[in-house]
Amino acid sequence: LSWVAHTDYAVSFDLLDLAHAHSVDTLIDVAQHIRIPVQNMMMADANGAAAYRLTGAVTSRAPLQQHALSPTQFATLAQAWQQPEMHTPSYRSPEHHKLWTANARVLSATDMPRYGDGGYALGPRAVQIANRLKAQETFDENDFLALQLDNRAIYIKTWRDILLSTLEQADDPQYRQAIQLLQNWQACACADDVGYTVARYFRTQVMYELMTPLYQTAKQAGVRFSAINRHLDTAVLRILAERPTSWLAGNFSNFQSLQIAMYHQTIDKLANKLQLNQTNKQIDLAQFTWGKVNELNIRHPISKQIPMLSQYLDMQPVAGFGDSFMPAVQNGTHGASQRFIVQPGLEKNGFMSLPGGQSGHPLSKYYSAGFEVYAEHQGLPLLFQQQQHQLTLKN
Repeated sequence: LSWVAHTDYAVSFDLLDLAHAHSVDTLIDVAQHIRIPVQNMMMADANGAAAYRLTGAVTSRAPLQQHALSPTQFATLAQAWQQPEMHTPSYRSPEHHKLWTANARVLSATDMPRYGDGGYALGPRAVQIANRLKAQETFDENDFLALQLDNRAIYIKTWRDILLSTLEQADDPQYRQAIQLLQNWQACACADDVGYTVARYFRTQVMYELMTPLYQTAKQAGVRFSAINRHLDTAVLRILAERPTSWLAGNFSNFQSLQIAMYHQTIDKLANKLQLNQTNKQIDLAQFTWGKVNELNIRHPISKQIPMLSQYLDMQPVAGFGDSFMPAVQNGTHGASQRFIVQPGLEKNGFMSLPGGQSGHPLSKYYSAGFEVYAEHQGLPLLFQQQQHQLTLKN
């Protein structure tokens, strides 16, 4: 086994040279020598230049183009492992003078075989960010805060439309409430919306049902399916559009019956999640608000091991806001690690909101200070506001 972190070139102090780089041209050259776990590095300077570089310790050993899953003599690769890759992908002065990553794929089709799939997020979030950036020429701190809190359901609208059409075609009174909720949805991952919840979970059930044969085949072959699991949406949507009967699994005779069954599975899954009594099959769908289903629970690592400490260490649960396929990324246990917006020289206008307090001591009255601002989707000023305490050190 070989690991980049064990090589001599994996560690350096060249990161400190960033403090002395005053232009994008200098920055992009400094980035070539920085040795950290690989990151997307974005940069801009006072002259308006912008650039991107894949930054960190990368081996010059390229993936094998043939027999990639077969054992290879280490001697043929050992020398390459000892040499760093000095020409990682970089982009300068993009056409729109704006850059974004959103944890999505940013490498070209040419670069992908060389650097591989590191578990990129699906593209809709990046597209939503890109469109907002392209819609304006100038931005202030509040504009960027609004961008980070953008929870519009642009991507899930496709699945909402599919489900709504499915239920309307069924022409059954039992779907009346669901149809009304889908028709009147707020088109966002909003706390009090139910239409979003049902459409979001319907997507999961349909994808799982259609892909189960592939999952099983891959498992039997000893192949990990996770590498492509998050990139199946385009294929599934095409299947639903063209409706080839060869993709029908189980006892389904057509896609309408499959989609109706997946709707019922969606309701059952939501009822189980909220621990509702299902003896009465006419469940009130109004209970499935996104804020309840996607409730945010920020827990301390220690409380996960010692639950009795939860009341002292965890933040208070708050209604869910946002989702995976939008800038306001958030689920019950995962979300933005910070909302940090600042322009050099204008720090007084900056924001810094954290999903936890400002103190690491659970007995401090500041342990959860600032969390309510994060939970209420506001911007906490970066700089100190009003002095409350003063500490004087005397010799």
